[in-house]
Amino acid sequence: MTPEEIKKIRKAVAPSQAAMARALNVPYRTYQDWEAGQRNPSGLLTALLYLLSIRPGLYDLLARRFGQKKKD
Repeated sequence: MTPEEIKKIRKAVAPSQAAMARALNVPYRTYQDWEAGQRNPSGLLTALLYLLSIRPGLYDLLARRFGQKKKD
């Protein structure tokens, strides 16, 4: 998954990089590195990002699970 694809998914479902990192239960810096192309998400997280791309409502479930507000 490319950094551009990751950023596109986030912009469609999350209000910020920090919110997306919390919803995916990864460190904020790790998520920033994904969008910058400095690191790649693991296989499982790549699959989860793909699921978010086809089922944006999944973000709400993840955000609730980790105590975050959904995107306005």
